[in-house]
Amino acid sequence: MALDNSRDAAVRRRAVNCCEYCLLPQALSSTFHQIDHIIAEQHGGKTEAHNLALACLACNHHKGPNLAGIDPKTGKRAWLFNPRLHNWNHHFRWSGAVLVGRTPIGRATVQVLAINLPHRIAQRAALIAEGEFPPRLRRGASILNIRRFAAVAGAELREDFVDVVDHEAGGAVAPEPIGAGRVHAPEMNLVAIVLETAGLEADFA
Repeated sequence: MALDNSRDAAVRRRAVNCCEYCLLPQALSSTFHQIDHIIAEQHGGKTEAHNLALACLACNHHKGPNLAGIDPKTGKRAWLFNPRLHNWNHHFRWSGAVLVGRTPIGRATVQVLAINLPHRIAQRAALIAEGEFPPRLRRGASILNIRRFAAVAGAELREDFVDVVDHEAGGAVAPEPIGAGRVHAPEMNLVAIVLETAGLEADFA
């Protein structure tokens, strides 16, 4: 979909240029990530920040105007993942290159968006083998850079989180996962993902 340049840039910046469904970074994709209406226009969805997400071509194509899917575990209807309302880590987890749905929402989303098609798994496996996926913040990133990342993402880091990072990592991101519960970021799932998996690849000069 076409947006004015400032709104397009804002959506991409909020998502840190990663698909908000499968997390594929734009830099590692051969196709251009697209702006997704979470609730499709044909269902009354508006072109406003709270209804927009960044999606890779594959996720956006398979999602289409769908709002819900069938949970393959229960056979019951489930809403699709909404990046503006839902926490990514609550609904998904990685098992190697395979994205696993933790909840009905997660499982239905993986199914409808065809995230685990063989060629998509193969792509992620190749990126994992090269150390490029999942996206990570460099371990040498300073707490100042973490603050900048959070600011770009529209999140606030609580001081107790900053203290934990400073104490445990000497002012840098620790290689071990850091609990995401200390982050105030209701709209920015990628910040939680970053902190839980030791970060998202980002350069902050």
